[in-house]
Amino acid sequence: MSRSNTFRICTIGLLSALSIVFNAFSFNITNDISLSFTYLVAFVSGVFLGPIEGFLVGVIGDGIGCIIAPKGPYAPTITLSSGLMAVLPWLIFKLLKKYPYILKVILSFVATFIICSVFINTTTWYIMYNSKAEYFTYLITRNSIQAIIVTINCAITCVIYLPLKKVFNSFGFAQDE
Repeated sequence: MSRSNTFRICTIGLLSALSIVFNAFSFNITNDISLSFTYLVAFVSGVFLGPIEGFLVGVIGDGIGCIIAPKGPYAPTITLSSGLMAVLPWLIFKLLKKYPYILKVILSFVATFIICSVFINTTTWYIMYNSKAEYFTYLITRNSIQAIIVTINCAITCVIYLPLKKVFNSFGFAQDE
């Protein structure tokens, strides 16, 4: 195995460990909503490493995070969603190469919020915990709080994106922007 493959695997491991920590030590707001920075790690792994590696980081982070600090029964759809949180930013950065990075970061978080949080995660949590509540009431209630969490992650990412890009580029993880 070449040095670059070894280094890439180590970077996946490092980001997975960071995802596990952010997943396991998130701050619970309610039973199904927690303040977490897993969005940020998923974004970084997807944009700078690629869709497969980013997906792995999200899945490993959620899977092991659930073992270390379970917040309820394991839900494979939430793990799938965690992987998609890396693939969606990669896709947006690929499709919108000529646009400013701020717009791509914001669109990445909006897409992640809509697809992963609103549809996949909310539906999963609704089925698991709140089958007696009205679905659309639950959807609005849960995601009004989740939107704030995603906005915090997006703002932090906008601030740290350029320094992270320099670091990742210096280690050979160049994007084709």
